[in-house]
Amino acid sequence: MYLSIYSFYIITLEYNLHIGCGLRFLHVSDTHLGARPYGSRDREADFYDVFSEVIDLAVEYGVSFVLHGGDLFHSSNPSPKAYIEAIRGLARLRERGIDFIVAPGNHELPKSAGRGSPIKVLEHIGLLRSPRDPSKPDVFNVGDVSIIVFSEWASSYLFNPDILQLYNSRIKIALAHITLCDILRDVEGVPERACRDRSYYSSRIPSGYSYVALGDIHTPWELRVPGRPPIVYPGSTEYLGVDEYRRHSERYVYLIDIESSGDISFKRIPLKKPRRWIIVEDTYSNVLNKLNVSSISRLSSTSDKKPILYVKVKEPITRDRRDMLIKHIHRLIDDGLILDYRLEVEVKGSLVERKYTSGVSVDDILKTEVFGKINIRDMDKILGILASMVKPESDLDNLIKELIGLLEGSEDTLRVLEVALKSK
Repeated sequence: MYLSIYSFYIITLEYNLHIGCGLRFLHVSDTHLGARPYGSRDREADFYDVFSEVIDLAVEYGVSFVLHGGDLFHSSNPSPKAYIEAIRGLARLRERGIDFIVAPGNHELPKSAGRGSPIKVLEHIGLLRSPRDPSKPDVFNVGDVSIIVFSEWASSYLFNPDILQLYNSRIKIALAHITLCDILRDVEGVPERACRDRSYYSSRIPSGYSYVALGDIHTPWELRVPGRPPIVYPGSTEYLGVDEYRRHSERYVYLIDIESSGDISFKRIPLKKPRRWIIVEDTYSNVLNKLNVSSISRLSSTSDKKPILYVKVKEPITRDRRDMLIKHIHRLIDDGLILDYRLEVEVKGSLVERKYTSGVSVDDILKTEVFGKINIRDMDKILGILASMVKPESDLDNLIKELIGLLEGSEDTLRVLEVALKSK
């Protein structure tokens, strides 16, 4: 009866191992290959660096397989570079007989009917495994272990206890891309109303699983309650923005051991390659004091990568002081102490401004006299695109394509933007 209702697939992975001798695997999630926060190519490379480190750890610890909780890619239409880096890493695992199983996430699932998924491309060439039909759970068997996989589209099935009755395996592992409302509230401070009508809570996950491997929430989190399965979000492998760093300044993968008795133990493995942030939030004079070369140099020396500086001035300041602060920060860049910066400051008589490495903010562009000459209908569209471009999670390539498409055939609009940018 159950099979006729759910029509699941059952796939057996072939390994030269017996569960009686124990089993080891790696749990990772939200690698977001191809992400380019704020349009920075250096930041895009950070995501590839950390993914390579994850592959190194899988090889070093001799795991039998890797479970990925989704959002392997940042986009459902990744760049050639993102594909190359994914293939490079996954090919290393295949050479060593290490399987890679993915619960596709919202970032890589197709956004419209008829569009393909990059996950299916990699599966077609034998580099990973994922549900054949993302709208349904799928099962992969390894010896006496059943790995039940739920993509983001099938995540509601995770709460159905009947699924567990379909399999006689001694150990059942859930792999899902899902946002649990209580975790979103407790870990990331997002109101429960953001879950809308979904009742996705950790307490609803059936107790018959031995381990629940999740992805989607970027902050590392784990729940261990006696009599219930461990529920784990390893978190993202790299930071998309300062808020993620502020919530948790370390990044991990999880190493899980299944003993011959069936007992499961797991531990966090810290990642070394995520880029660090330096966060300075204070009054203007205190910010300047904290941004002295010796202090920044000391903080920068703790990592092989130059950190990103985030500065928030917690009082209104004059435009002259703002400009002086920007010059000071640029000296830190010129001295090779930081890679990039984000500055949030309220200039007296103006709105809050957010500036980045270029020193040009959206606010600056909007305040220029020539910007008012743009056609009103074009203005609304351009404002929307520009606002999206400065978000850390923005898909800059697609936004640029959209902007170019809007500006084609509109030389006046192009000229206005050119003048606005050159005036800064």
